[in-house]
Amino acid sequence: MNSDPLQHRPNRRFEFTRREFWRGARAAWVIFMGILVIALVLTAVAESGYPWGPPLSMITLYLLFGIPVGGIIAGLAVLAGAPVAWALGRMLSAIDRILIHIVAFSALGAFTGIAVMALVTLPSAGYGIDVLGQPFAVAVMGACAVSVGGGWAWTVWQAGKEMFPAR
Repeated sequence: MNSDPLQHRPNRRFEFTRREFWRGARAAWVIFMGILVIALVLTAVAESGYPWGPPLSMITLYLLFGIPVGGIIAGLAVLAGAPVAWALGRMLSAIDRILIHIVAFSALGAFTGIAVMALVTLPSAGYGIDVLGQPFAVAVMGACAVSVGGGWAWTVWQAGKEMFPAR
């Protein structure tokens, strides 16, 4: 079965099937998790030393807690943001300029990152902590922007490979 979006509507080059959409959503999650692992390792190394412990201990601790927690939160963010991403994709499906798609989906990712950080850090808001101004929040926003834009690009690339298979 060919999942070519051009078969159904020739004037809508970037109108993806549900399967292609979810492939892009999974790709965005995987990209985010890769960035998260790198960020956790770098943060653990930066924060290691007295009184916290050696770098390997901090890396282990950060990854032990950061990967499951980050993975679950990122998965929930993907599910919560899917209807918005689907609607955005439908709105942009007739636009052929790839840069517009990447910028739009990256902006959606950045907004999602801000929203997730705001929700996750809501309990600390009562203590007057400006979490959204912290470097980690900016890193999460950037990771979300890269991962959502990357997930869209992965979908386009895979759809192109299916449409024009190598001979």
